[in-house]
Amino acid sequence: MHFHSYSLRLDSANDFKLNLKERYSTNSSGISKLLGLKANANMELNVIVKLLESKITNDTLLTLPFLFHS
Repeated sequence: MHFHSYSLRLDSANDFKLNLKERYSTNSSGISKLLGLKANANMELNVIVKLLESKITNDTLLTLPFLFHS
């Protein structure tokens, strides 16, 4: 499984720039350790995704409310 983190900033022309900040790779043992499971845990992908999503806070979610005009 691969994880990428990005930075988003405005440049001098007020254009958004998205840049790759870091890349991480791991295997099923690494995911199990991250989630606090036994190293040999056998889980469905959708269960892993739900567990990972539950660990994402609002501080790390990208929201661009100004792009959605009513």
